[in-house]
Amino acid sequence: MGCYIRVNNKREVFEPKPAWVKKPDVDLPREAFYNSLIVSLLLDGNAFIRVFSNKNGEIVNLTVLNPLTVQIKRNGVGRVQFQVEGEKRPLTAEQILWIPDVVRPGVLRGVSRVKALKENFGLAMALEKFAATFFGSGTSLNGIIEFPGNLTAEQAKNLAEGFDNRHRGWRRGHKTGVLSGGATFKTTQVDPGQAQALEARRMAVEDICRAFNIPPHLLGIPGTTSYASVEQNNLAWITHGLRPIVTKIEGALSTLLDRLPRGEEAYVKFNMDGLVRADLQSRSQSYSTGLQS
Repeated sequence: MGCYIRVNNKREVFEPKPAWVKKPDVDLPREAFYNSLIVSLLLDGNAFIRVFSNKNGEIVNLTVLNPLTVQIKRNGVGRVQFQVEGEKRPLTAEQILWIPDVVRPGVLRGVSRVKALKENFGLAMALEKFAATFFGSGTSLNGIIEFPGNLTAEQAKNLAEGFDNRHRGWRRGHKTGVLSGGATFKTTQVDPGQAQALEARRMAVEDICRAFNIPPHLLGIPGTTSYASVEQNNLAWITHGLRPIVTKIEGALSTLLDRLPRGEEAYVKFNMDGLVRADLQSRSQSYSTGLQS
């Protein structure tokens, strides 16, 4: 993340860079801070950052709060206040940085994607449990032997054990079966493909992709790479997946620069150029074309 300022319509580096830009939470790695921030934003639909300042008004620390412990309300003049669990008094917008994901008109709190799509996710979880039980518990029969007459318990046991002893197990799977006395064997085993379990599980993963704007190939769904190069895949991922999230974080953190001299025109910006860097061959061709021109 860099810190910049617009001077005569040109972007220049803003100095001195505040310490919180490099390390927002003094007790956590920067990656852990942004990880918890994005998890809160995507799962709850809201991210809350507690801003700690010293007596001089300088920001000394930023911490990500548990969104379940924060309530949002407006005071008598319509300003937003935050009631945080453990705090005696409501906190103001100067003490809490609020980043909503999607906000419905007239509603203060952001919409949770998980709650909004709970039926889709619930179906995926139910399918996962059903598939594990149906195909893994061993309660489904491989087949049944139909006999035209009545058998005693001992005769039925002998018939089943004799058939199993000759055909059970992968070593005996292709042996020829012989049944006498008019008995017939009918399979009752369900093939996962015929049950459309594989397609249903794939659709469940694709629901996750649609909910969080993730390219399906990043979640391991085969046959979903729609671009010719890794560069184009990453560019699509940044444009539709990462950029909307990053823009929200950049806009919220940039407001903290207003507390610094000349900070009204300053802003923070993530550098994601490394994600769209072309492969070595494409970069070499680009350099060659540039040198020839």
